[in-house]
Amino acid sequence: VFAFENQKITSFSPIASVSNVVYLESPLVSQPSFDGGRLRMSGNVISRCAEDEFAIDDPYEFYRVLDRIISGHIVGSKKRSGRVLWEYARRDGERFPYQECATGIKAFAILSQLYGHGCLHDGTVLIIDEPEAHLHPAWVVEYAALLIKIVENIGVRVLVASHSPDMVNALQSFALCRNMADRTAFYIAEKCGSGDPFRFKFRPQDVSVEKIFDSFNSAYALIEKKAAELRKR
Repeated sequence: VFAFENQKITSFSPIASVSNVVYLESPLVSQPSFDGGRLRMSGNVISRCAEDEFAIDDPYEFYRVLDRIISGHIVGSKKRSGRVLWEYARRDGERFPYQECATGIKAFAILSQLYGHGCLHDGTVLIIDEPEAHLHPAWVVEYAALLIKIVENIGVRVLVASHSPDMVNALQSFALCRNMADRTAFYIAEKCGSGDPFRFKFRPQDVSVEKIFDSFNSAYALIEKKAAELRKR
């Protein structure tokens, strides 16, 4: 988890002003340092809502949704060293150190802590690289629904890079269900054709995902090709 605070970015549109950028690469890397270092936040989202800093109608809703998904919640206890030990508190009372949890739990735990520490607000750009990489297919759908919820309720701008048909389909479906077509856009990466195989351009698709699914479907053609090669051997 990386966060960059108080660095105004005003040179691109349609985002007029960005005060906080958070980049999530992989929950496998390490325990997020929410107690200091990269993420230095004052107060939490509940107290800041009470002080009218954040306009969230029900700040506890996020936690209720998360508790339903992972059957528990994330808690932190401060040690003598000043470090905070983060744990997954399962609904049956068992607790597990964050580092020992499955990566799916970690993926949701990171979102929970970003939310709880006030990192996610209408001045935030949340960049997530392949969030589906370590998630069960059902949790891919739950993750997508949670992203739509924080965009709708909190105003976070979210940029997701994904190779998952389930993630793309879920994001499109939920965005349209919530009448968020004007706040949703999909892009497909295409080779520039300049002779450099590592240069790509990103072509906007609005809320249409047909061409994106065409690129996903190329995997099925490759399966058939490889199967034909194996039958010949």
